[in-house]
Amino acid sequence: MKELSIELIHARSPQAKGRVERANKTLQDRFVKYLRLNNISSLEAANAFLRKGTFIQEHNAKYAVDPACQGDAHRSYEGYNLNALFCTQETRVVANDFTLAYKRKALQIEPSKASIRPKDRVLIKERLDGTLSIHAKNNSLPFKEIPMRRPNPVEFVLEENKIPGHPHQQLLAGN
Repeated sequence: MKELSIELIHARSPQAKGRVERANKTLQDRFVKYLRLNNISSLEAANAFLRKGTFIQEHNAKYAVDPACQGDAHRSYEGYNLNALFCTQETRVVANDFTLAYKRKALQIEPSKASIRPKDRVLIKERLDGTLSIHAKNNSLPFKEIPMRRPNPVEFVLEENKIPGHPHQQLLAGN
């Protein structure tokens, strides 16, 4: 919202929600009663009834309020990169080997002009089409996906500890 220069105003109570809350309350309360008065008890009959448009016309005639200001309040989207704006954004910390994990993927940050260090926070953006980008200090960082390799526990014991006569070594050696 900030990148689109839109101020978000949160409604903290049902009363503050204004017209939307009133419309929802009236529709929730009146529509069910209106269906009962017209002997409608199935989803198909309710949809057919709504297609006629009489309920909406009557409801709008009774509850419609003219806007305080006339005219179109929408703003042009030209000049905005909507594909870059409408995405999920998550912060990650760069590991000592310049990698980070995101959705079961390991991402390796490649060398670039941006001065990035281990323990720095970066922003990962995932667009609606699934493409990723990594950003830090107003720079886009080059990266590549690398395989996540998890050590086999038996391999770890054999290689790291190298204990002579260890049960794992005997099992693997076929003894």
